[in-house]
Amino acid sequence: MWGDKVVHCAYTFVRDQGRAQDIAQESFLKLYQWRLTHPHREIRIGWLFTITRNLALDDLRRHRWEGSLDSWADEVGVPMEV
Repeated sequence: MWGDKVVHCAYTFVRDQGRAQDIAQESFLKLYQWRLTHPHREIRIGWLFTITRNLALDDLRRHRWEGSLDSWADEVGVPMEV
């Protein structure tokens, strides 16, 4: 039910379908692990998207220097000529 939405959330940050799916899977795993340690607490769906966002940002930091500025500019349509 929430899987596609979580993948889409991660994809908006990383722009890579494979990495977005990995991030979504890790998000659900972290939420599941939290649930095991806090069975009496209520789960709020916003937590899942917060976890996803944080994992996506961590992933972006790890992969920051992969690819060049030119390839990023081509992707977003920014002219690089001065």
